[in-house]
Amino acid sequence: MGVHRRTILRTVVSTLAGALVATPVAPRAASPAEASVKPSRFPVSDHCDGEVFFNTFHRSDKSLGTLLKWFATRDRAEWPERIENADYPAPAAPGTGRFSVTFIGHASFLVQAGGMSFLIDPVYADRVSPFSFIGPRRVRDPGQKLEALPNIDLTLVSHNHYDHLDIPTLREVQERWSPKVVTGLGNAELLGEAGMGGASELDWWHSVEIGTAKVTYTPAQHFSARGLFDLNQGCGAAS
Repeated sequence: MGVHRRTILRTVVSTLAGALVATPVAPRAASPAEASVKPSRFPVSDHCDGEVFFNTFHRSDKSLGTLLKWFATRDRAEWPERIENADYPAPAAPGTGRFSVTFIGHASFLVQAGGMSFLIDPVYADRVSPFSFIGPRRVRDPGQKLEALPNIDLTLVSHNHYDHLDIPTLREVQERWSPKVVTGLGNAELLGEAGMGGASELDWWHSVEIGTAKVTYTPAQHFSARGLFDLNQGCGAAS
């Protein structure tokens, strides 16, 4: 396997927050004291207190003040106004016993394997923001147009950041192909807003089989939030 191919695969695995092979880890059972309290939103485990998720190692909580200080003092790289893409042919189906990975942009990938097509964290929006008029703006178009993609069987959403969970894009994906959806705990309501009801929500190391695929949701050293008051209240990423 060439260096370029290995790099693509590493990127897909880290973005996906879901691998095809994993060893299950049993969650910590709730104590009697915990059980007597009001029902938790999520299962209590070694990485969740029932409401908030956290890493089990190298934990490093950051305050809003720390974040603002970083924004004010960080070294900013020069960012281009616009980059034009080269023209690439539409992704073709791989041969029997083979798979293909198509990079679309940032965390968005198309994976074709086992006769199925998976779309990972699709974002086709011009901005990744709760608002259409402000926020980080795309400087290059997606590597493949949405209409050029094959029939999508399964959409995988790693966590709830705007550059990974883009409701307008997911709504269009749903209207085009009505794929099954797999995501982390706490994201099904958001996906419902995109018309993707019935999403499979997984906790860390839990799995679901869909068609010929088995998707296992793996931990990520990150955080989740879509606003100021929901830090780490969704699975898939925790600080």
